[in-house]
Amino acid sequence: MIAGKLGKTTKIMARKTMIECVESQTARKFFEENHIQGFVGGIEYIALKTGDEIVAMMSFGRPRFNKSYDYELLRFANKLSTTVVGGFSKLLKHFMSRNSGTIVSYADRSRSNGNVYIKNGFELVSTTEPGYGYTDGECLYSRHEFQKHKLESKLKVYDAGLTEEENMFANKYRKYFDCGQLVFQIG
Repeated sequence: MIAGKLGKTTKIMARKTMIECVESQTARKFFEENHIQGFVGGIEYIALKTGDEIVAMMSFGRPRFNKSYDYELLRFANKLSTTVVGGFSKLLKHFMSRNSGTIVSYADRSRSNGNVYIKNGFELVSTTEPGYGYTDGECLYSRHEFQKHKLESKLKVYDAGLTEEENMFANKYRKYFDCGQLVFQIG
């Protein structure tokens, strides 16, 4: 992301790429290697390729947080050290040409101002309050991984009388806060 902002990436024009729908195993590997939040399961994974190499990918699924939409754009990523100019637009147009309905997506305010969404016809519909997650000092974990009903099976030390946060603290996890999300829709 930093290299991209500094203009220090290899640029590939989207018009010189081919679209290919890929299986979840291929998408998992690509997003784990190239997206800061890793992989999340979806229903459709669309890649841009040059030859046999995937240079960008977008994934879609059923909405996780707001069921009033038809789809959620879950992930978009370029291959590390690569910028596919027009890649977001090409992948989105391909999906929309084959699927009708509304799409929601979220931009992490600590990393994005959402310009790519606005440039591609999305409308900003809301801004969420800051959320939280946990860290063990080495890795960051989503709060969804440590909901109270999951803690007994995940933690070495668990006390049903303690809150989620107290149980996490007792296991040397610390809470961190994000900057909230920008919520976009199209369709």
